[in-house]
Amino acid sequence: MTNDTLGTAPDSSKINGNEYQIPDNDDLQYACIFDLQAAKDCSMMSGTACDCQDAGNPDQNPLCNDQQQVSAKAYPGTRHLQVLRAVGTQGIVGSICPAQSTDPGLINFGYRPAVKAIVDRLKQALGGQCLPRSLTPDLDGQVQCLILEARVVPDGQCQAVCEGENGRGFVDPNDPAVVAAKQDPLADAAGWNCFCEILQAEGDELLACQTDVSDAPVVNNQGVHGWCYIDATRSPPIGDSDLVANCPPTEQRIIRFVGDGQGVPGATLFITCSGE
Repeated sequence: MTNDTLGTAPDSSKINGNEYQIPDNDDLQYACIFDLQAAKDCSMMSGTACDCQDAGNPDQNPLCNDQQQVSAKAYPGTRHLQVLRAVGTQGIVGSICPAQSTDPGLINFGYRPAVKAIVDRLKQALGGQCLPRSLTPDLDGQVQCLILEARVVPDGQCQAVCEGENGRGFVDPNDPAVVAAKQDPLADAAGWNCFCEILQAEGDELLACQTDVSDAPVVNNQGVHGWCYIDATRSPPIGDSDLVANCPPTEQRIIRFVGDGQGVPGATLFITCSGE
């Protein structure tokens, strides 16, 4: 539900412009429209190559300014939604109509939001990817890794957000890791103004993260939030080998995120580790 008003007045809807008259019943109302980078003069074209053949736009077609076609359209496609709903978490829904196609410097330019949704989904899937090299735990069982979560929050609320969420801590904006992350090519377009550290589990929570194969490890009836390192290639293994059973025999190592330690939707993770 968009709560968007679909009226007949021109430009009454930000999604499909407006409902328009179809006297011959030979078309459908548009699911959405988007601005063309350059208008097409339909008075100079024929056939189906242009949607604004009629002078004066008597049908109030939202694509048209008289015989100038200024927008493109997409038709309803409920079948696509049914298919994506059926594949569950493997499906990603996006609009074929870009929010804007004039300013490539903005994060909503073109199909960037759809691509970002795919990347975010892949980040979640790759959070437990198999690692090609070993990491060396210290005496407390932790490894030398820093995981930064780059995100956008209301101005002035970064520290409160980071410290108010499970499995996170605030990172000073002048920290070298944050400075390096801000140099990422995506930083300007993404508008990151907050960097939280996703914390490595400690003590009993670390053990639960490494050995509890359930989707939501708990300690003393409390959920475990954060991450841990699992390495079945060591002797003895670090953690339960079932958690890396799908990895190649020489790469049975992962960084496992549990509970709220998963990156929040829309965030970007920067992972830096020191290995052997």
